[in-house]
Amino acid sequence: IIILILILVIATFFSNITQNKKRQKVSVFLREEERDNGV
Repeated sequence: IIILILILVIATFFSNITQNKKRQKVSVFLREEERDNGV
């Protein structure tokens, strides 16, 4: 049972990291678009 809990924690932690990376990429993309619109 403990092993299953560890696997769940690691899986959620890994998914959170991937989601954060996607958010960073999206935020950078939006910033670039704002620059283009500003100019």
